[in-house]
Amino acid sequence: MKEDFLYIELFLIYKGLLTEKQQEMFYNHYFLDLSYQEIAETSDILRQSVFDIVKGVKEKLVEYENTLHLKEQRDKLNNFSNKLDKELSNELKDIINA
Repeated sequence: MKEDFLYIELFLIYKGLLTEKQQEMFYNHYFLDLSYQEIAETSDILRQSVFDIVKGVKEKLVEYENTLHLKEQRDKLNNFSNKLDKELSNELKDIINA
């Protein structure tokens, strides 16, 4: 379950680097909680193809993070902002989440 949240967070950061089909399959599975079979039926492709696409997206998301470290940097900035006074903390969080 914790791993699922990691993939969702990485998806929100890196989805622009994925194809439209990859985004759709991942979104349907993780955000809409559709099974691979349900996605396959509505997309008119094989269940195994949906599984392969979602698995490939997860691998790409990890690869992107290992290369670019955007989530890691965001986490560090969020941790730092928690140590600041409230006004500066809110301002930094607005910048991070923009």
